[in-house]
Amino acid sequence: MANVADEIAYNHQDIDDGLWANLLTVEQMLEFPLFRVLYGEALRRRPKFGEKPIHHGVIRETLNCLVVDLITAA
Repeated sequence: MANVADEIAYNHQDIDDGLWANLLTVEQMLEFPLFRVLYGEALRRRPKFGEKPIHHGVIRETLNCLVVDLITAA
């Protein structure tokens, strides 16, 4: 379980870094259904935030979603 948790953390850090460095775009990430749903939720909950805080929020929420799924599956 620790290996999967590490992979989740590393992958999310790479996505976060890519968004912050403009190597990835939100449009590219919106191709993934989970990101699309959680991005929509982040925009709904934080309508006055700028784009960068929304990125952080959606990365945090996808990380949480996958960790909860991992724990539930264990």
